[in-house]
Amino acid sequence: MALAAAQQDGVHSVLVPDDEIVRARRALWDHRKVAVEHGAATAFAALTSPDQHVPDRDLPTRPATASRSYRPGGGEKVCVVLCGSNTDPADLVHRATGD
Repeated sequence: MALAAAQQDGVHSVLVPDDEIVRARRALWDHRKVAVEHGAATAFAALTSPDQHVPDRDLPTRPATASRSYRPGGGEKVCVVLCGSNTDPADLVHRATGD
């Protein structure tokens, strides 16, 4: 079903930088105490990161106006599925040693 949905007209990919994924994962932990995998944090990062345009050379199949973030259209409802079964929450906990 996921492949069929991805093959529909109007579907496009969003390239999310690693630092935005890490930021989103950290924000989910810091503000909601939800420990998620980096892959799960990717969709959240796309929705919460600032707009950044990608040059043609980064995404040869996308125009120069390709975005590194996603903003829902009017009336569009978005659901982000979060999972943390394959994550190590140890790197989310702030350590007293300043790490």
